[in-house]
Amino acid sequence: METAPIELAELHSALAGTRVTLVTPNRRLAAWHHRQFAAAQQAAGLRAWLTPDILPFPAFIERSWHVCGQHGEQPPARLLDAPQECLLWEQVIREADPALAEGLLNVAMAARQAAAAWALASAWQLLPAMQKFAFEGDAALFRNWAQRFRERCRNRSLISVAELPDALATSIGNMPAGSAALPARLLVAGFDIVTPQQHHLWRILREAGVAVEAIELPAREGCKPAVRHEFAAAQAELRACAAWARDRLERDPLARIGIVVPDLEARREQVIRQLTDALDPLARASAAGETDHVSALFNVSLGRPLADYALVRDALLVLDCTLGRPLPFLDFSALLRSPYLGGADDERLERAGLDARLREEGTSQLTFAALRAKLVGAGSLRGVAECCPQFLRLLDRVHAGVESTTRQAPATASPQEWSRRFGAWLGAWGFPGERALDSTEFQVHAKLRDAFSALAMLEVVQPRMRGAEALAQLRRIAADTLFQPESLNRGGAPIEVLGILESAGQGFDALWVCGLSDAAWPRAARPHPFIPATLQCSAGVPEASAAASLALDRRVTQGWLRLCGEVVFSHPRCENADEEVSREASALIRDVALAPPARLAGDFDLAGALQAIGRREPLVDALPPALPNSTHVRGGANVVRDQAACPFRAFARHRLGARTLAVPEAGPTAMQRGNLLHRVLFLLWGRIGDHATLAGMEADALQAAVSELVARAIDEARAQGTSLEGRYARIEHRRLCLLLTRWLDYERSRRPFAVVEREALRNVALGGLRMDLRLDRLDRLDDGSHVLIDYKTGAAKMSSWLGARPDEPQLPLYAHTASELIAALAFARVRRGQPRKVFGFEGVSVVDGLLPDVGAAETRAAVRKLGFQSWDQLAKAWGETLQRLAADFAMGSAPVDPKAAGQTCGQCDLQGLCRIAEIGRYAALDADLARVEDDDAAD
Repeated sequence: METAPIELAELHSALAGTRVTLVTPNRRLAAWHHRQFAAAQQAAGLRAWLTPDILPFPAFIERSWHVCGQHGEQPPARLLDAPQECLLWEQVIREADPALAEGLLNVAMAARQAAAAWALASAWQLLPAMQKFAFEGDAALFRNWAQRFRERCRNRSLISVAELPDALATSIGNMPAGSAALPARLLVAGFDIVTPQQHHLWRILREAGVAVEAIELPAREGCKPAVRHEFAAAQAELRACAAWARDRLERDPLARIGIVVPDLEARREQVIRQLTDALDPLARASAAGETDHVSALFNVSLGRPLADYALVRDALLVLDCTLGRPLPFLDFSALLRSPYLGGADDERLERAGLDARLREEGTSQLTFAALRAKLVGAGSLRGVAECCPQFLRLLDRVHAGVESTTRQAPATASPQEWSRRFGAWLGAWGFPGERALDSTEFQVHAKLRDAFSALAMLEVVQPRMRGAEALAQLRRIAADTLFQPESLNRGGAPIEVLGILESAGQGFDALWVCGLSDAAWPRAARPHPFIPATLQCSAGVPEASAAASLALDRRVTQGWLRLCGEVVFSHPRCENADEEVSREASALIRDVALAPPARLAGDFDLAGALQAIGRREPLVDALPPALPNSTHVRGGANVVRDQAACPFRAFARHRLGARTLAVPEAGPTAMQRGNLLHRVLFLLWGRIGDHATLAGMEADALQAAVSELVARAIDEARAQGTSLEGRYARIEHRRLCLLLTRWLDYERSRRPFAVVEREALRNVALGGLRMDLRLDRLDRLDDGSHVLIDYKTGAAKMSSWLGARPDEPQLPLYAHTASELIAALAFARVRRGQPRKVFGFEGVSVVDGLLPDVGAAETRAAVRKLGFQSWDQLAKAWGETLQRLAADFAMGSAPVDPKAAGQTCGQCDLQGLCRIAEIGRYAALDADLARVEDDDAAD
């Protein structure tokens, strides 16, 4: 069907007549024509007019099918919606080959692929050809599924959306010519792709007396020559595009500006962020609640999955919890703090406190029943729970409702019944809360009710299902539903952000098309895997071959140049600044003149705009008050270690009490495993006591003692709430037995010693502070001197004790405050690996030979590099350094001064409190930054 040019005025005059319909390929172009028609009527001085009949193709087909009365259909077929069709395809796949379905990773995804292949095959009339040839693999599977799907639809008088144009053509063929149910004139606009199915329908409509005309708007007059820009990375391209849009809007507030992003679905949030900061930088700071985007100056065509909105996400978590499914703790935490549960506003602080206590319990998964048992029992959470009486009433109400339903109703029910139950359960939880919903939340809540209705409609396909299956279907419906809230300027925003196909047929005063590199444009061929590629190529499916894709993308490119007054093409040379592969401009735009970067003016000052929100107040940055002399501080050696790493960290943690919330993990955490090893070593040396006993033990007796004490320590840890059950406990038992047997064999090589203290608590004075130190172990040697030992399961280097700001000052602190004669300090690296590398003792001593692999101070390269020639000099320097650090903490010295910038900050959990990133001092993480060189290599 040839396309005829038509002026907008002529088109609007035709649409003002009777029985004239304009059909577009998508809703976006239909909305554009509606706006153009309305603007023309207003320009003509009209205040009211009849709404023109402008429809996207799917809506036109569905309306016509209903209006035409389904002639020849006995009984009338029922149209499947998308969730019903996907569920029907799932049933077909499972029944066609149960063994294959069992082996599929995701049957639902296979069903979506089958539905897409069915739509493609129907639109391009490929099904008859597929029946004539013998195919293998995926094509054979799909052909079998398609036959079963068609049979099931016919047996149940159902019809899919993909079959609707053919069904409409049949109905029209059975109608008398010139029927009033059909438009007298049908205008078809913007169809860059016309399928054989559409060609057939247009022909049938003509035979029925409808004047079908393919139209296109003429080329825009006075268009500026297109320009092209290249950018180092994609982020810079988006930033420049946003600045350009702001500049064009400031020049002409009435201009219609378009931005086309080929991979809009993947880059949607980046585009929104850049445009918001460029066009309305205050909007994000002043926005309340969850909004799709916060500026009314632009509109993004692609919505987000409904399941991604907080209200829907929390509703699904509530239903998961009510059905008794264990939730990962972070999901359960979000549910506990959800603003959409009853009483959330009144008890938000108390529920946050309950969340913090639950995190300390260390449970990685939690169920509704387990939470209720914790809160109403006699455990440590009872006092916290009593501060949340409304939440406790919610739990009791939901528990009673679920118990009643379980007793009175069978395990399976209709989707309609599950929809009703789910709604009742949400109501029992007080959903969506007492506070008034904002505009976005109100619309999302209404859309959630539509999802419940879609779940109820699944009864047409599957009369009964279990609760977990019904919830899975509801979750799938929410994930497949793209939703974008309506706003005051919805559809009328001056800047439109579109995908490739949505931009076809639209005219803009100015248009910027991003991402047109040779790797992205023209688009690569992507034939559907369920249909033989040869059939798709012979039929002319655009994505089936490189040639067809090139032809389509060339037409789209020419359409941009023809309909827009100003066109800017751009592409990044790489996706990010670290990418080494450089990309060229697409061959379709390579002939467009490359503009110099200087033309991209109009950058914006986000920081300055945010600072202008409110009035400025002077703040006096005074030192915190000094601590009284001999103040007892909690934290032990960690106070000095944090002061050395960053004074502000020490102040925040040990004077303000700042701490991050724990995140429970599945299985024992690294800290729990380290504590477990410490406990076993404590028990072992309590039984062995000295080197003589160790040397005299037989191997079997030693292994038996290790196994017994490891089992005892695991039982103790389990009683304290550590996740050491089942397989986790068996793996940890075996690991510790092997590791500790090897460690005790290593300690046999030492000179005689006796363990005199284990986990001993000492109260010491340092720099005006009093603190409690807990020593892992103190050994007395045969000459009466002592060795301080600190167990380590991770990396440990002697160099971490050195310098004005030591990384690990614990052992020097113990040595400085000890009353005993200390002759050696050592990390006991009880971990897998080679001796002298990561396993064994690592430290420094008065003389050689006191400990295996530990040398005298004057023999260590790292010590000599700092100018120390003996143990006494090193010990004196430790004392001075530790006294100074403790005194600084006591005096309130708390500047934000990380020792190693990126490394120190990367290991800190208080960045949100000190906000170091905002003063430009948070460098990229660098494990070697400001570190003393590895002394092992030099020794």
